[in-house]
Amino acid sequence: MKMRRWIAVLVLTFVFVSYSSDNINSRYIENNDAPKTLNKDILDDPILINPPEDCITTCVDEEIWINLSDCAPIDTTAIVLRVNDDIYTLSDCELIFFQDTLLFRPGPLEFETGLVRFCLDPLPGSFSDTICWQFYVDSENPLITNFEPSINPSIDDTGFVISFDITDLMLPIDSSTIHVEIINNDNSDTNDVYYSDAFISWANPTFSFPAAMTEVTFDYEESVLVRIRVRDLPPVTCYCSANLLDTTICIVIADSGSGIKESIPSSFSLSTYPNPFNSAVTISAPEGAEVEVFDVNGRKIVESPLAPLNKGGAECNEVGGSFTWTPDETVGSGVYLVRARFEGGETATKRVVYLK
Repeated sequence: MKMRRWIAVLVLTFVFVSYSSDNINSRYIENNDAPKTLNKDILDDPILINPPEDCITTCVDEEIWINLSDCAPIDTTAIVLRVNDDIYTLSDCELIFFQDTLLFRPGPLEFETGLVRFCLDPLPGSFSDTICWQFYVDSENPLITNFEPSINPSIDDTGFVISFDITDLMLPIDSSTIHVEIINNDNSDTNDVYYSDAFISWANPTFSFPAAMTEVTFDYEESVLVRIRVRDLPPVTCYCSANLLDTTICIVIADSGSGIKESIPSSFSLSTYPNPFNSAVTISAPEGAEVEVFDVNGRKIVESPLAPLNKGGAECNEVGGSFTWTPDETVGSGVYLVRARFEGGETATKRVVYLK
């Protein structure tokens, strides 16, 4: 009886152990846990702490941290770190070993833009294979290309579009940092354009906006400065600041080709509002002035009072010294010249920009 009881206990124990072993092994295989926890080579591998492998950084002095706590025992005299084409040991000031961590600081020999590859030579008794990592350094500023206008725009074409492409060697562009400053009349007439402005267009990589929307006054043969500032966008793991582009491009406004130039005698006043406009513009001139509107080619579009022409006809209503010009559907967007003719033959001319 006692013998049978022992046999039963042995059989149940064998069945339980076999069942448990099968379940454990299948769980390790399914989760791939067992090889990771039992493989001595993997346990002994150094661990890269900084920078993340294959990352892009803007830091030309990026530090390299390698944890060797799982590689004990460590013969520190045998530590060799290869960074690109250079070899470092603990006798070099760039490399130190502190609390199981190998720390490399590039010092005055900063990294150049491009790939940085670094390898740790085998350590006898710790790990037997050379282990390598890599990351990328981008210290180049964003680049401006395809700037328009590529030729000097005419004074009669102040509806021209300022456009350029913004690209970067490795990183994306931080579009929220785009800032364009239009500088004219020796800094007395300037305006700022930002990415958040409603009239700008951003179709990566092209940034553009109508020059007229800057409300900067352009005149004949003036030099207009276009200052562009923008940053790239490093990853959140990068502790260094983004690369900043700050460049200035000069536009020279050419002379008028229409023969009609903007001019206002000091003894008279001629104003337009709003300017630019998209439906109607109010033209204010002294009583008795005759008002005419021309396109940039010098072709008359409309004249007052209430006398629209057949070509590009529009409504031009005279109310005292004010006129309301409401272009019809045949009048296209662009720059127009409003001319007021005063008694005695004097004239005043003002540019207006029509944006449909």
